[in-house]
Amino acid sequence: METQKGKMKNILIVDDERDLCTLVGYHMRGAGWKASYALNGILAIEMAKRTLPDLIILDIILPDIDGFEVFQQIKRNVQTKHIPIIMLTCLTDEKSRRKGLEMGALNYVTKPFSPKELVEKVKGVLESGSVGDYINSISLLATRKINEPYPGHGNISKTPEEDMQKAILNARALLRDEEGVEISHFRELP
Repeated sequence: METQKGKMKNILIVDDERDLCTLVGYHMRGAGWKASYALNGILAIEMAKRTLPDLIILDIILPDIDGFEVFQQIKRNVQTKHIPIIMLTCLTDEKSRRKGLEMGALNYVTKPFSPKELVEKVKGVLESGSVGDYINSISLLATRKINEPYPGHGNISKTPEEDMQKAILNARALLRDEEGVEISHFRELP
C-alpha cells in the first residue's frame, strides 16, 4: 500500500524478541507495507528519527528502557511526534493498558495476538491518513451530532470551550453507540 506520494508505508516494529519481529514483519509485508525492526528502545528512538516510519508497533518490556519511555521520547521530538503508535505487549493488566492509551497509543494489543487482527488495526490507522486526520474525522462526527445532546448535557453552549466539551462527549457517545467501542483513552485537549 502506497502513500499519496507513491511511497510505500513503513512500519517500525519494536520488540526484544527477534522471532516476534520477524513474524509481525512478515504479516506487514504481506499487507503491502515495508517493515523494519528495533530490538531495544534506544535503537527504536534512533530509527524513528532517522526513517520517520508511518507507524510504530511498540512493546513495553524492552531490555534498556521501557516502551513507555520510548513512547514519551518519540512524542516529545518535533520530528517524530506525529507518528502513530500501537502498543503490542504481554502486559495485560488494566493499569498498563490505561497508561498506554492515555499516553496516546491508538491501540493496545496484548500477546498472544492474532496477526490478522493486528494487520487490520494497522490498516485502520494508516487508512485514516494521519492522527490529525483521525481526530478531525471524529470532530466532524461530533459536529454533526452536536445538536443531539449527550444525556444530561444541554444544547449548544455560550462558549467555544463548552461547545468543544460537548462535541467530545457526543463523539464518545456516537462512537460507542455506532462502533461498539469505548474510547475513554482519548485525552481532552487543553
